[in-house]
Amino acid sequence: MTPIRVFLLRLSRGGLLTLAPLLVPALASAQQVPGTRVLVMPFAAEPDPKAPGGSGAARWLSEAAAVLISDGLAARGVGVLHRDDRIAVFDRLQLPVVFPLTRATTIRVGDLIGATEIVFGEIKLGQRLSVRARLVRLTSGQQLPDIADEAPLSEMFPLFERVSERVAASTGRPLASSPTRMPALSLEAFENYVKG
Repeated sequence: MTPIRVFLLRLSRGGLLTLAPLLVPALASAQQVPGTRVLVMPFAAEPDPKAPGGSGAARWLSEAAAVLISDGLAARGVGVLHRDDRIAVFDRLQLPVVFPLTRATTIRVGDLIGATEIVFGEIKLGQRLSVRARLVRLTSGQQLPDIADEAPLSEMFPLFERVSERVAASTGRPLASSPTRMPALSLEAFENYVKG
């Protein structure tokens, strides 16, 4: 599912998704790679008390990392499991929605949801936003090399585009030749969207 389609679904909380391909033909362009089911977990967040927004900013950035990487993978044709699926498994396991989880719990959630790979990691908010993503193949338990990058908070969207691109390449599957880009949002609008 493309990022725009996911965005429309999340905004509408209803049936707009079924109309979206008719309204915007480009939404149907990204094809998912068969057999891929990547679960992106919210990242553990470490705020610097002097960072803009402090610990409050770190909380929403934890979920924002999962949203942006999931959308970036979907735009490249990588099959992703959506936030609603993850939340349903958390409810089933009666897990609190706090991060970080142990590696074992993260893998258990991935197994229950039917993921082929799991992406999790850390973000650090200081003068710059640092991201470290880890990809684990659940069939073999193999953890691939970490993907790390950083940028000012104002460049969060390009930062997660780069991380998504590298995570997608790490899956070893063929990718969509030209990923569908989500329309530009202000950082404030995106923060409000993630917070609900």
